Amino acid sequence: MFNTCPHHGFETWRLVSYFYEGLTPKDRQMVELMCNGTFKDKDSNEAMEYLDLLAENAQNWTLQALLRHHVKLNLIHLMEECTTLGKIMTSKLTKKKKIMTSKPSLYL
Repeated sequence: MFNTCPHHGFETWRLVSYFYEGLTPKDRQMVELMCNGTFKDKDSNEAMEYLDLLAENAQNWTLQALLRHHVKLNLIHLMEECTTLGKIMTSKLTKKKKIMTSKPSLYL
């Protein structure tokens, strides 16, 4: 959002400060950990570049998580289909075995 509205005239340090202070403690901790605990030591331009990088990577993480979830759902569906087909085949083979064992064979 900062990059799409640069004409508002806010100083970079103020934007970074507002953003950082608006984070939850957990998110602040993640930001600090991801830049080796040096986020507060960055000047305002470095901090903004770092936040841009985090935002870009976070979009990729979200996309990757969605893809993994989609693949997982497809695998679960495929496993359910295989289980259903296995039950159908077992049932048919059981019926065929009963029929074959109940009638004397003509070829013996």
